Amino acid sequence: MMNNDDFYRKNYYPAMNKCRQTGNNEMLMPVIDSCIKEYCLKYKIPQQIIDQISSEDKNVLMQRMIQNEEHNEGK
Repeated sequence: MMNNDDFYRKNYYPAMNKCRQTGNNEMLMPVIDSCIKEYCLKYKIPQQIIDQISSEDKNVLMQRMIQNEEHNEGK
């Protein structure tokens, strides 16, 4: 998400700003789903692999995204 300038600018950054403003981190879930979809299409990841990504995996990713933003704000 962070390494794709277009995805970052159009999806990640606006969603993260809304999360900061509202405190609703669940707003990141559609961004995560969209990123997974785009990544898997780009790299032709088989559907059975995609299906193994659990809600728990997505929640862990969401928490890492939030922690990364908090860390970057402190710099």
